[in-house]
Amino acid sequence: MTVDRRDALKAMALVPLAAVMTWTDAEAERATAQVDALASDEAAPVFFNAREWRTVRVLVDDIIPADARSGAATSAKVPEFMDFLLNEASATNQTNMRNGLAWLDTESRTRFDKGYADCTTPQRHAILDDIAWPAKAAPAFAAAATWFNSMRDMTASGFFSSRVGYRDLGYTGGVAIPRWTGSPPALLRHLGVSYQSWDAKYGQRE
Repeated sequence: MTVDRRDALKAMALVPLAAVMTWTDAEAERATAQVDALASDEAAPVFFNAREWRTVRVLVDDIIPADARSGAATSAKVPEFMDFLLNEASATNQTNMRNGLAWLDTESRTRFDKGYADCTTPQRHAILDDIAWPAKAAPAFAAAATWFNSMRDMTASGFFSSRVGYRDLGYTGGVAIPRWTGSPPALLRHLGVSYQSWDAKYGQRE
């Protein structure tokens, strides 16, 4: 199904604040668990159609691209996280996601005569620059900016709840440590403590 520019603008402009997508902690945790259980690198989408899926995969990597520290959003299975989350989401969240993606594609076709996923990186970024921040967006882009803000939050939620995101943050929880050798000396100096003063006060550590 195609959505023309007029329909997309109408859908996004009817109730601008409705472009917000929200979810509970329980919903996000359930989506994270479903992603962790995936056996393959990429699962077939359930909520998104093929066109939307392609757009989402490009968009989330525009939001969190790969760098020297970690992989991009797709390597953290953020699209799969979104697909699981939205498949069980409210009708309002589902509609807002589809309307936002439709707007993004029609805006891309208006500017560059091709869908968002087929645009060059500078072309895509030119669109995102106009909708990056609701408070700074021009009135014509207000609803799209509200939607993109939610999309960015969802991308960050999926990324930083993944194993890739954990590594990006330097989190090592759940990793077995064969032998505890104490806190790093630099940290002890920062805190103004030492093992020697502890031993003198409380006795030798075992």
